[in-house]
Amino acid sequence: MLAPTINRVQPASTTGAVCYSSQASFSRTFLNVVGLPPAEWLKRDGCETGEDVPPLTARVVQSAENFYPKRAPMITCYLKYVIDPYQLEAFEHYGKLWIPLVEKFGGQHHGYFLPSEGANNIAMAMFTFPSLAAYESYRQQSMSDPECIAAFKLAEDKKFILNYERSFLRPVFGDRDR
Repeated sequence: MLAPTINRVQPASTTGAVCYSSQASFSRTFLNVVGLPPAEWLKRDGCETGEDVPPLTARVVQSAENFYPKRAPMITCYLKYVIDPYQLEAFEHYGKLWIPLVEKFGGQHHGYFLPSEGANNIAMAMFTFPSLAAYESYRQQSMSDPECIAAFKLAEDKKFILNYERSFLRPVFGDRDR
C-alpha cells in the first residue's frame, strides 16, 4: 500500500502545496517532526483509506501545535563559496552529492548555483530545515554518516573550495505564513 487517501487525494499531490519538492522529502520531514511516517500516523489516528478526513496539511499543523505550541520558524542556510574556477566540474559533483544528503536528514535542498556570467569563482547553495534544532541535528548526524564523511573528504582532498560563508535566513511567504 503506497499511502492512504486524504479526501480522496494522494499525499503525493499535496506535497507541492506545502512547499516540498517530493513526497519523500515531505515524508522525511514529517517523520522527524511527528515521529512516525505519514501513513502510520494516519492509521494510528483512526483514518482508513478512502475515508473523508481533514486535509493532511491541516492535520499535521494541528498535531504539531499539540506537541509544539510555539513552533520554531523554518531556517534556510545560505552558503557562498569561493571556488577554484579550474575545478568547476569537481565542485559540481560535490554539490550533486550533498543535495540528497541534506534531504536524507530532513532538509529541503534548493540547489547549488554555479558561475555563469560575471565572477568565475563564486558559487552558492541554499537549503531549508524545519527549525534551527533540526539543522543542528543534521550537522551532528552528518559528522558520523559515511556518505557525508566521503563528501567532506572529497572537498578536502581536491581543495576546490577556497573558502565559504554560511548565513541563516528566515523565509517570508506573505499571507501564507499566517
